[in-house]
Amino acid sequence: PRVLRRALLVALRRRAPHPEAASCSSGAVRMESLLDKISGVSDHKARTEQYMELVEEKVASGDSAGITAIVDHLVSEQIPQAISRKVVSHMASQLQSSLPAEKFEQVADYTVTKIRDAGMAASMDEADFQLRSDLYNYYVKEGDFTEAATALAGVNLDASSKERSAEEKADHYVKIAETYMMNDETVDAEIFV
Repeated sequence: PRVLRRALLVALRRRAPHPEAASCSSGAVRMESLLDKISGVSDHKARTEQYMELVEEKVASGDSAGITAIVDHLVSEQIPQAISRKVVSHMASQLQSSLPAEKFEQVADYTVTKIRDAGMAASMDEADFQLRSDLYNYYVKEGDFTEAATALAGVNLDASSKERSAEEKADHYVKIAETYMMNDETVDAEIFV
């Protein structure tokens, strides 16, 4: 059932760029207008603050369609990476504690996929790490150890802007291997030890 649900989520993402898009097309137009207005602000600090306020509003209301629209906007080429990095990191720090579990999984998975597909994993490494760590915790709670290990395995510690010690890296890789072992996936586990 978990694999089927995951495949369904992937198929739905391919069809509609935003979850719940069909039921809130007027909201999507309003969101696009609001994002365009913010992107027109010339002062980078003010623009960053306005994006963060919008993220806080959408996270607090549990508006996953709004959050994913913000993610799409922030990973576009028209937004300076300095701004998008700060805002996505801010968002990543709030998602797990503020959204219901299923919405969290949907939005976090969508965000790490968009970051990766936009080629921004290196510039948004801390947000990517936060989201993948939170996804790991979510999947472990759900008993889906393969998804948990896969989420954590997507982190590239060597390309991170944060310097991690050899011990921290070793702990990270052992954690991935142990999680794969929870489902007796020895081949995948061996890759990380």
